[in-house]
Amino acid sequence: MARKQTTFHGFPEKERAFSPGRRTTRASRQYRPVVTKEAMHLVLRSDRAKGPKSLLKYDTIIRAVIAKLAKRHGVRIYRIVNAGNHLHINAVRLAA
Repeated sequence: MARKQTTFHGFPEKERAFSPGRRTTRASRQYRPVVTKEAMHLVLRSDRAKGPKSLLKYDTIIRAVIAKLAKRHGVRIYRIVNAGNHLHINAVRLAA
């Protein structure tokens, strides 16, 4: 039997790190600086990638397309993980 999720009723609302509105609003995400000299973690997700359209079926094609685009734009790919409906890509832009 599944355990019930714990509540945050005992904590003041301003001290709740994951309270509604804290991490889900655009304001909390728009001021993050982009550091192009360090590796970045990208997540590309598709709502349509289910069943016959799963990304797992097209893994070799996806990896080839990503490698071709990375070479064209001067990006080094460290890791690509295909999870079926989303891709995790660790990459860094090479110095120009």
